[in-house]
Amino acid sequence: MKIKQNDIMKIKDLKERDIELVYACDFLITDHPRFEFFDDNQLIVGETREFNQIIGNVGKERIKLQPTVVLNEKIELTVEPKLVILSKGKCVTFHYTIKPLCSTHITESVVINILHFNDNREESLKVDIEGMTNITNILDFDELEIKKKVGEGSFGIVYKGFFRGESVAIKTLKSDSMLDEQLDEFKKEVSMLDKFRSEYIVHFYGAVFIPNKICMVTEYAKYGSLFHLIFKQGMKKLPKEAVRIKICMDAARGIEYLHQNGILHRDIKPDNLLIFSLDKNVPVFAKITDFGSSRNINSMMTNMTFTKGIGTPVYMAPEVLDQSRYKTAADVFSLSVTMFETMKWGPAYPKEQFKYPWQIAQFVSDKKRPSKPDNMRQEIYDIISNGWLDDSRHRSSIETIVQQLGKYNTVYQ
Repeated sequence: MKIKQNDIMKIKDLKERDIELVYACDFLITDHPRFEFFDDNQLIVGETREFNQIIGNVGKERIKLQPTVVLNEKIELTVEPKLVILSKGKCVTFHYTIKPLCSTHITESVVINILHFNDNREESLKVDIEGMTNITNILDFDELEIKKKVGEGSFGIVYKGFFRGESVAIKTLKSDSMLDEQLDEFKKEVSMLDKFRSEYIVHFYGAVFIPNKICMVTEYAKYGSLFHLIFKQGMKKLPKEAVRIKICMDAARGIEYLHQNGILHRDIKPDNLLIFSLDKNVPVFAKITDFGSSRNINSMMTNMTFTKGIGTPVYMAPEVLDQSRYKTAADVFSLSVTMFETMKWGPAYPKEQFKYPWQIAQFVSDKKRPSKPDNMRQEIYDIISNGWLDDSRHRSSIETIVQQLGKYNTVYQ
């Protein structure tokens, strides 16, 4: 094999250029025994950094240098040339490129294998590369500490864990069957989630994109979902009215924030409201999660198959059941059903009366709604009723619901 050695030059020429060289071993000198990227010199996720290393042969014999790089799912690292023959008194410039694929602490090494031609003796030189990247929402899976499983769904498994000292929920995705376009949608959603800044939206730390480790990391909710509290005996006795109204208020404010930012949630229900506190000294009880999840399937049609036993029409507006265009009023409808179940602390459509999902859809399409339970004051029921009107044009706006609920939000009084 003929080797092009365009990067070879004489060591004495380097010395004339005032390049400082140190011994890497007893027969090799270099200008960089190691590389560090910290503080102002930190690496940028997704950007390629180029740097060079000069290695000179000060021994008495000809040698072969061959750098090797171990494949790494967190960074892309290359070294050129791949092989060089170095005579006595000559040096070579190795060209490095490094691109971090996630926010991480990099501790890598390039091993330069050395062959001595006179006696076929082999040894190696290790060049350490260490540094930090900027902080992004593209996380290093090794920084996640998974503690225990707290839930499971068709998408994957949810674990409680820790990320940089914070208690988090780690939602893993079943990436073995994930198509490229689904991964692209996941990346778009991560980008969207990172832009949200509201105390009524679950805080998003970031996501891992490494194949077979794909997951999303959010703040951990101590009490789990509102669904768990109401329907899974997470809270056996009925909370005070002020607490239930506060949960509704927080949900409404979260939706208000989304709508003001041009985002439709598309899947408002107790499962997607996480409860972080029930203590009146804490400013926020409930936060919205899983907004925009329908973007991963590009339509609501998947949820339309409830007649086959998949999905549920409980929280769907009439226009959604009719497969019409989804607008902000549909979110308001879903919130109203959720508020009804929160204030009742029970199902809007009891199974004793609604044995099959299609019966709920028929009930809603017939312009019927659940009647006021005894534990709900009329004023709150009226707010809910104006949010689930059949004609979406006449429903209350989310801003109106926030304003009206505010009159009864007495948890801090």
